[in-house]
Formats: sequence, structure tokens, C-alpha cells
Amino acid sequence: GSGTTSFTATSSNTSVATVAVSGTTITVTPAATGAEVGTTTITVTDGNNNENTATCVVTVNRPAGALLSAATSGHVGYVVGANGRLYATLSDLTTDNTTAVGVLAYSGSMGHGLIISLENATSQTWNTINGWSNQTTQGFTGKKLPDAAARGNLASYTTLGSMTVSDWMVLSKDDYTTMWNAFGGATNGTYNSTSNGYITDAGGTACSGFYWSTTEYSSSDAWGFYSDGWRGYDVNGSKSNSRGVRPVLAF
Repeated sequence: GSGTTSFTATSSNTSVATVAVSGTTITVTPAATGAEVGTTTITVTDGNNNENTATCVVTVNRPAGALLSAATSGHVGYVVGANGRLYATLSDLTTDNTTAVGVLAYSGSMGHGLIISLENATSQTWNTINGWSNQTTQGFTGKKLPDAAARGNLASYTTLGSMTVSDWMVLSKDDYTTMWNAFGGATNGTYNSTSNGYITDAGGTACSGFYWSTTEYSSSDAWGFYSDGWRGYDVNGSKSNSRGVRPVLAF
């Protein structure tokens, strides 16, 4: 009607897309956990006693490769979204209006695996890590990061979409070795240029330097990994030294 300056709008299927109005601007946003393909009807009514109404059918085609619950080894290197979906590229994830959590680094069976963080957590001594709570998820064992101070810039996650995850944890030497060999095709059980490439392509920071595992080497030393392999027998492996933490989510 004449003089209309605002609108109301509704979506008939908010599991596909939601709609928001700001003045005369109407924004349609795909739902974070909707299906790969879906349709909703957007109804717009003017603010002048509801005199004029218009409808538009919107179809959402998601770029997601799969739900995390359907992850396989073929998805290793995919970006994992907070909505519990896998994306071949960061651009696909951004288009789908969700947050990058990490990269799928290992999948031993459908719907189970390990997600490597995009950033380091706060550096710690091994002795501090050893005092954290034990965590076992789908056969992966480690120590759970206890709080925001330990996580640093990493957000806490116990679910991604409908998938339950472990929250961030430091793995044992054996589990890290399995993950890195699957992730970057390494033969020495640690990060390399391939795995770092996946991480940086997802918007993260490449691994660099020494990182702790939860596995003890001796009464004074513990196992950790560099780009050139594992060490637990020199000054870098001293349990009282503050070293890097690159945690994972297990699911």
C-alpha cells in the first residue's frame, strides 16, 4: 500500500530456511542443519494493515558433501562445520552459513573418526595435561581439555549438529600416529605439508614445532611429535617443559 516502509515475512519450512526483515530488506538464510535439498514458501506481507501479500518458493541446494554421521575415509581433508556437515572447501562451508570447527583427519568406519583443530590450544606442560580427566570416545583415548583457559581460542563442542563429539582432547601416541598417517599420508606418524595444507585451506594455522601426546616415555619424559617424527628422549620431551597442544574431537 501507499507509504509502506516495513514488512513482515514468514517461512513455511524453517528446517529448510528462515527469513528475517530489516526495514524493507528481506533476508532468507538456509537452516544450519537442514536437508541437502529442500523447499520452503516465503510469505511477505506489507506493514499497512496486511493489505498486500506476496509469496515466493525458495529451494535450498546445499554444497555439503555429507553428514558427519556418514563420514568415511574418502572425506579425510574435508572441512567440518558446527552444523555436523562435511565440506570439500571452506567456500562451500561459508555458503552454507556455518562455522568451521576443524578438518576431518581420520575415519576408520562410517560415522566415526577424528577432527583436528584449526588452531593450537594453550601450551602446557605434560604434567599439567596428565592431571586432566581421562577421555575415551569410540576407542580413541586421551585427556580432555578442562576449561576455556586450556582451550585458548578454541570453542567448546560436545555436539556438532546431531552428532555427539568428545570435546577437545589430547590423544595417546598411538592414536595420534594413526591419525597423522591417515591424514597426510605420513610414514612417521606426524604432521607434514599435506596435512598442514588441509588445515590452512580450511582457514586454520599450520602445525609447527613440538606437540605433546598423553603417552609417557619415562619417569621424567613423555612422547611428543615434531614434523620429522616422535621424540621422548631429549630436552623437548621433559614433562616439565611447556609445549604445544593440537587437540582433536573424537566422534
